[in-house]
Parts: sequence; C-alpha cells; structure tokens
Amino acid sequence: MPGWKTAGRDSSGLAPNSEEWLAFWEGVIDEITSGQHSRPYCDRIPLEVVDRIIEGLQPSSNCMWLIASRADRKLALDSDSCMRILGEGGFLTARGIGIINLGRIPDGLTAAETERFLRENGDTLT
Repeated sequence: MPGWKTAGRDSSGLAPNSEEWLAFWEGVIDEITSGQHSRPYCDRIPLEVVDRIIEGLQPSSNCMWLIASRADRKLALDSDSCMRILGEGGFLTARGIGIINLGRIPDGLTAAETERFLRENGDTLT
C-alpha cells in the first residue's frame, strides 16, 4: 500500500506530537526566531506548534511581532527603530502574535518625519 509509512505525518516526516516531532519543530522555531531559518521545505508550521510558541512567550515579551513592509521602497528608519518608537508611544500592547504594517508609512519621509508619523499614527500600524 503506497504511502502507508508516511500516513499521518507532516512535512517534517515525523508523527505529530511525538517527542521527535516536538524536538524537530522546536528547533525550527529557534531557527526562525534567531533569524537563521533556512529550511525551504518547512513552509507550514503546524497549529499545535504555533500554540506552544504563544503559550511559551515570556511575560516580559507579551508578543511575537510580525513586521510587514513594502519591498519596493526603503524607509528612512530601520524596523528596529520603528519598533522602539512604537513601543515608547505605547502602541505595542498586543499579546500573542501582533502585526505591525510599516507599509502604511507614507513615501518620502525623512527620519524625523517618520518618527513623528509613528508617534502620531502608531495606532493605525498595529
């Protein structure tokens, strides 16, 4: 019977919720959060793993932020500076997973103008 050895397995090739499966996905998550993810075959992360990430967030971090930006332009400030400014403005209050859309920052702003835009309009980006 073709495929019987892989039935019930995900893209890791391991049985879901087994110790090996959890160890595999914890390694993938560590790679992703450290910026070292290079496994092109891991295009989908099981919801069980996402739940474990959310549950495992430290109280001090409160949130895993996903930052969206436009690939066709460069902002006057880098994303770390934008995050710092949004944090100082009290806009980073989500828990679990939050999204920041830096693509909504208008084109052509200087660094000072970008900072002012973030402080005045941060609630529209999160």
